[in-house]
Amino acid sequence: MAGGIVAIAFYVDTAQGLPSRLSQSSQEFLAMQENRHREWVDIEEILADDVPLLGEASPDANRPLDFLIWGDSHTMSLREMLDMEVRKFGLHGAMISRSATIPALDCYRPANGKHAVDWNRSVLDYIEDHRIGRVILAARWAINIEGHPDGRMDTLIADDSSHSVTPIESKHVLERSLLHTLDELDRLDVDVYIVRQVPLQRVHPERRIILASMFGWPSPVGVTLQEHRDRQKNVEDVFAAIGKQYPDIHFLDPSDYCFTSKNVSRIQDDHGIYYADETHLSAYGAGVLLGPMFDELFDTMSTESPLSTKPTHSFLGETVHENR
Repeated sequence: MAGGIVAIAFYVDTAQGLPSRLSQSSQEFLAMQENRHREWVDIEEILADDVPLLGEASPDANRPLDFLIWGDSHTMSLREMLDMEVRKFGLHGAMISRSATIPALDCYRPANGKHAVDWNRSVLDYIEDHRIGRVILAARWAINIEGHPDGRMDTLIADDSSHSVTPIESKHVLERSLLHTLDELDRLDVDVYIVRQVPLQRVHPERRIILASMFGWPSPVGVTLQEHRDRQKNVEDVFAAIGKQYPDIHFLDPSDYCFTSKNVSRIQDDHGIYYADETHLSAYGAGVLLGPMFDELFDTMSTESPLSTKPTHSFLGETVHENR
């Protein structure tokens, strides 16, 4: 897929038929693919304390990390933006991520084997060993309980209590797994932030923007807010259930920043394209869309004592931001 995008971008760029931002976006896409392999943290690296760090290293060797972000490949696509935001506020964090692995204990994708169970357990051990007081969970949640939009079901999760692997059963697994994860983090006195999912697009935005410019097709538009909410309904059911048992969870909602005042998903501006594919944000898009959300979160963290493990107040975004 990446090779096809680069080939199209090269053709168009040499023909001077598109702005240079498209070839730059293609290069960014390739860089993200390379970074995913580099930022995929194995169990051995977790045990060796060799994980990607965010922000400036603390001069106090005894000071715990201010936070850990734990998630799948969608976490990886946020790294550049997170590092910039963290540095603005003098914080120091870490990121542990693994593609196709939801940040929840005990569950796994049967199509991929059970390695995810041991991996997630090693992340929890890292949190305990490093006395981390704040953990941010981020993932493409819906694909783990609904499968792919094209009908493939190889992404459904299961656990040792599963009797089958179906969307309905996987929804129960997600709830059980998140509750167990929250139980363990509560035992460690960790404050938890869950990042809701960014909007999934109908098409590959960059590819369609290139083709539209080449052939005079209509420019693609993002999904509507209602489409996004419909796709997230089952995940939101799970979030509502775990929120009843753990009302102090902080939910961070990208949709508060990803839609225009007309409730259409933002996918590009005059300087670049916000998506690297249908579901992953580009580094540029992460900065434009989610930078303000994390800016508010890290501002809150920075006002607290460095050794605090419980924020004094929660952060919940509510405003829909107009495209700017």
